[in-house]
Amino acid sequence: MYRLEVKNITKKYGKLTAIKDLSFYCKEGETVVLLGPTGAGKTTTLRCLSGLEDLTQGEIFLDGDNISLLPPNKREVAMFFENYALYPHLTVGENMAYPLHAPDRKEKFSNDEINKRVKEVADLLQIPELLDRKADQLSGGQKQRTALGRTLVRKPKVFLLDEPIAHLDAVLRHRMRGEMKKIFQELKCTVVYVTHDYKEALSIGDRILVIRKGELVQLGTPSDIWSKMSEIFVAKMVGDPPMNFLEGIVKKKGDHYLVELPKLKTDLNFDSKKELLNGKSEMEVLLGVRPTDVSILNKETTNSLKGKLAVVEPISSNYEVTIAFPDKSTFKIKTKKNYEDFLDKEVWIAINSEKMYLFLPQDGKAIYHGGNF
Repeated sequence: MYRLEVKNITKKYGKLTAIKDLSFYCKEGETVVLLGPTGAGKTTTLRCLSGLEDLTQGEIFLDGDNISLLPPNKREVAMFFENYALYPHLTVGENMAYPLHAPDRKEKFSNDEINKRVKEVADLLQIPELLDRKADQLSGGQKQRTALGRTLVRKPKVFLLDEPIAHLDAVLRHRMRGEMKKIFQELKCTVVYVTHDYKEALSIGDRILVIRKGELVQLGTPSDIWSKMSEIFVAKMVGDPPMNFLEGIVKKKGDHYLVELPKLKTDLNFDSKKELLNGKSEMEVLLGVRPTDVSILNKETTNSLKGKLAVVEPISSNYEVTIAFPDKSTFKIKTKKNYEDFLDKEVWIAINSEKMYLFLPQDGKAIYHGGNF
């Protein structure tokens, strides 16, 4: 039995379909991340799980019980809102304790029990010194921890977190990724976590559900999403800089394959354990290569592409290099080496066939990854 099971849920607003036939599950103690761009239906999904939105169709089960028609206060879930939704006139402690004073809960907890639980969560979040401070006197990071504390203090069966660290600065966001994962592990809690940030998803999630326009695109482990993406949409979302794409034609050549890149007047040879052409003599494809999976050479080799080194951007301890091809297309490379001495000079990009992907341009589906896809 799964802790949370979502079966074929759909949510419509008039003619607009925000979620379409979406299904997934969460095991007890698991963190499932909903990853997608703005407008993908991530927040709407959380609102349906929490009961703040009624389903158009489908069912939601918690520990085997159908909760689809229950009101929010009966669902044993707690939701963290993206805008924190704190009461500015209350202290941090009062904000955190507020859910325990709700009409259907206030008889269950004595004041001593409430204070004890608030203190435990404040210690966990490392904010005990803030308990007497008013919410309108807090920094962004302190507001984030207070809102998270208000969610954790209820000890529900499932936590629903909507972009909990999206509004923090980059340094604090980086630190909070690790802290939140540690908190989830310590509490052994079941979490549905929403974000548009792929780094956040990969670092926090046990499994990641990529959605687009309310529909499931891919569900898998962080390793699956990074290295075995199901289609080009996922490849474009996961990576910074994003994956490079080149138009090509794949053909069989003896006992191996080749990708012709007509605009670059280059062929790339590779082997595949999988039949790629399905009886066809050739097929149009998009060749995908991550910026981290190529190297720059000063001479031509097998499976190399010729271009001109156009831009070098120092970013932290790395460099992002832009290669310009004769057909006016460009190619991004992420490297540890500074290639400023090669600016405006011809170079070759060496592509390892075990690091490249092939996608169908019509529907974006992946058909090849290093011979193991």
